[in-house]
Amino acid sequence: MPHTRLPFPLLFLVLQLACAAQKADPDFAPPNHVPAYTSSGPTVCIDAGHNNAHTAEGLYRPFAATMERDGYQVISQDAHVDSTILGKCAVYVSVNAAGGRTYKLFGLNLPTKSRERRHLSAFSPDEIIAIRNWVERGGSMLLVADHHPFGLAAATLSTALGVEMGGGFTEAANSGAFNSRDRSQLLFSRENGLLGNHPILSGRNAAENVARVETFTG
Repeated sequence: MPHTRLPFPLLFLVLQLACAAQKADPDFAPPNHVPAYTSSGPTVCIDAGHNNAHTAEGLYRPFAATMERDGYQVISQDAHVDSTILGKCAVYVSVNAAGGRTYKLFGLNLPTKSRERRHLSAFSPDEIIAIRNWVERGGSMLLVADHHPFGLAAATLSTALGVEMGGGFTEAANSGAFNSRDRSQLLFSRENGLLGNHPILSGRNAAENVARVETFTG
């Protein structure tokens, strides 16, 4: 049987690329001693139909697991968004949607033509109208956009919802971050006054109170 051997420098590069790629922990099991719902909780629909960098089966699996352990029913939604689709959701979650698809090698983005369209609106005009109308009638949406190009790709939708999104990166001197030399690591805490008051941060009791949030890569 013939064998193919990779030159050592190429093999080393492949291993480096594989290690550098973003990965989610599929075994992440967040502790939750008092779930919000013990059975038949609301349905959380996680978008997978707009070239999303994060999906329920991929990099947002830990988020999906957290929702499931809290009693929510989580489904992946890859269809064109309309009133029928949204009618099945209590919460519609879209994370890092993009106007063009990204192809990957060992988890790293490849410089393909479709990447040049990622900053374009990820949602069609009729989808934006459907989502806006659904939200106005009481629907709940979690729209997440990281650094460029995701803010631009979500901007048309966010504007329709009354939220302005940008298209860059955020860096700041932040000595309390895990790696203070990385200006893209931002620390929001009770101590530095950058965490406000919100039901999500307060939780249902003292044990659920969030005192520190740290972000990375702007």
